[in-house]
Amino acid sequence: EELYLITRGQLSVMGTPVGGQPRRLATVSAGMVLGELAFATGRARTSVVWADSQVECYALSSSDVADLAREHPAAEVAILRNLVGITGARASRMRSELALVTN
Repeated sequence: EELYLITRGQLSVMGTPVGGQPRRLATVSAGMVLGELAFATGRARTSVVWADSQVECYALSSSDVADLAREHPAAEVAILRNLVGITGARASRMRSELALVTN
């Protein structure tokens, strides 16, 4: 389980409906994170990501966070709090987009 911090480039997060063609669900670019749900829950990743350009990123593993937490517990809390905010914002945006499609 790793969290990816994108520092350069652009990626497409793709989903494939049952029996359908792959479809872009989101675009991720420099300054954004990727893989936060799998990182936070330990569950399997749910999307495929394609690089739209050359990409540079940092990977933060759950063991890296555990190591950091032993020395600086507040850092772990800050990381998790930010992940909750990112996940909540994405869920809210998806609800809005779904409402537009279904109404």
